[in-house]
Amino acid sequence: MINNLKFSLEKYSGMAGVFLLIANDSQSQAVYTNIEPDIEIQFDGQTAGVDIDNNGAFDFGFLKSSDTNEWGIGQYRLRKTIWAGPQFITNEIAGDFFTYSAGGGTTYLPCALNSGNLINEDLSFQYWGYQLMGVAVANTNTPSDWAFHGGHWVATEDPLFLGVRFIGEDECLHYGWIRCSVIDTVNVLVIHDFAYESKCETSIKAGDKIGDTSVSVIEATQTLDADVYSFGQRVYINLNELVGESEIFIFDLQGKLILSRFMTDSFFSFELLQPSGQYIVKIVSENKIYSTEIFLF
Repeated sequence: MINNLKFSLEKYSGMAGVFLLIANDSQSQAVYTNIEPDIEIQFDGQTAGVDIDNNGAFDFGFLKSSDTNEWGIGQYRLRKTIWAGPQFITNEIAGDFFTYSAGGGTTYLPCALNSGNLINEDLSFQYWGYQLMGVAVANTNTPSDWAFHGGHWVATEDPLFLGVRFIGEDECLHYGWIRCSVIDTVNVLVIHDFAYESKCETSIKAGDKIGDTSVSVIEATQTLDADVYSFGQRVYINLNELVGESEIFIFDLQGKLILSRFMTDSFFSFELLQPSGQYIVKIVSENKIYSTEIFLF
């Protein structure tokens, strides 16, 4: 049993923006982190970490490794693997596993979830430290001819989602997701963004940035077609579809509500006299929601 997995993690460069997007249920909110730029690992032994609750400690680690193994009498092949693993035994990744019949141990395989898949106690979660996302092999005689070999993360440029759960500083179980791409035949892992539901023991859907993912709320919520941008300290909002009265909310990156007002026309602009930096704009119109980030300067 692994009590505390430690890849040799180094703090990734770039700025991670934390977005607190308030749902209709004020008790619930998704804490969303957009990584800018995306994290990439592509070199042998390279690692990366995700601090999903932004408390200064990595909760999940990622590793790329490579080796040469014997797979027949006098036959050898190259192998490159991308791994994911919890950094603490109280953290887990959704997936499955298989055990070798000849006593070769157990391999744990994180699931590759699609957008909208529900992440909750109905999934099987594994706490084992090294879980295989994807592995590719090549014959030593043709080292440039790589072929995907195993794992649920088939090499594709389309991002998919890791489902995770962890015990937060509030001593409560939280569910979340990490959006990743495994590309170039398991040569590169890209980590795009991640989020978790701050409400205790509450489901979240893969890709959801709003929170409170009860079926009734999610099915009633659609994306609003809108364009939002800023210049200096002026904010511009253009609704690309006919809707009723819309309400605008603006939050800072700590989740504090800066402004709320109603919008009755399809185009609206206003001054937002706040310090320079990133802010979150959320528009709610009937059962539709739009949210994005802006930058004031």
